[in-house]
Amino acid sequence: MTNRDPEGRYAITKEIIAHPDLSCVLQHTRLSGEETWLSRLHLYALCAPRMGGGGWGNSAYVFDAAERLILAAEKDGIWLALAATIPFSRLSCG
Repeated sequence: MTNRDPEGRYAITKEIIAHPDLSCVLQHTRLSGEETWLSRLHLYALCAPRMGGGGWGNSAYVFDAAERLILAAEKDGIWLALAATIPFSRLSCG
């Protein structure tokens, strides 16, 4: 999936892979384009889960696993985790 700036200055390309036997989704994201624009852009990941059909009663956490900070959310035993190969510069929950 590719999203492009209407003026063609940059593009964000995402390759999304689902595991056929596990409840896991991997996403490879690449930013490309004119260097003058790339140096001015800030990428971020927004994780806004609606566990169990809604946002009410969700709990969110930032935890360290194998020296990597991970975002997690849980509701009624259903979990979601978000990590990246390039470390997040900032994380928050709530």
